[in-house]
Amino acid sequence: MITIHVVWSMAQDYYPGGMERGPRLQSTWCGAWSEITIHVVWSVVRDFYPRGVERDPRLLSPWCGAWSEFTIHVVWSVVQDDYPCGVELGPRLRSTWCGAWSEITIHVVWSVVQDYYPRGVERCPRLLSTWCGAWSKITNHVLWSVVRDYYPRGVERGPRLLSTWCGALSEMSMHVVCSVVRDYYPRGVERGPR
Repeated sequence: MITIHVVWSMAQDYYPGGMERGPRLQSTWCGAWSEITIHVVWSVVRDFYPRGVERDPRLLSPWCGAWSEFTIHVVWSVVQDDYPCGVELGPRLRSTWCGAWSEITIHVVWSVVQDYYPRGVERCPRLLSTWCGAWSKITNHVLWSVVRDYYPRGVERGPRLLSTWCGALSEMSMHVVCSVVRDYYPRGVERGPR
């Protein structure tokens, strides 16, 4: 190494209306390097509260850098948590990502997660989809699952898992195994999974 590189971050914390409850981070950075070049990436973090209610931070966009043998790859995610009617009970994750790499190429996969409650009743999150990436010696494989839980007649007591999966790999091949789980209740009575 011949050259020293210096990077820095700009962090600002402020409070509207003179209210000081916790710090607010506006920006940060990270440096990563490959064999020849240094790459600097950064993230923008914004937390805000509607109607002046401040309870927990809200992360809008993080990032991550990953590298292969020659190239740095920068990927990012968008995270949004919102509450209808100004009611804040828990965060809502909209999307996230993950990077994985094989011997030469970086692969980026992502998931979409949505949790919602009918008629404005919020008791527990609902996971609609998720993913997982796995890799063999040559090829990166992306797998995913669909999870749906629902309740008839607006009664919410517990989650219902409909499908899930698992991935396994040997030296040459990737194997995908999946299961289907269905629990239901006759006549709308909900007591436990079946």
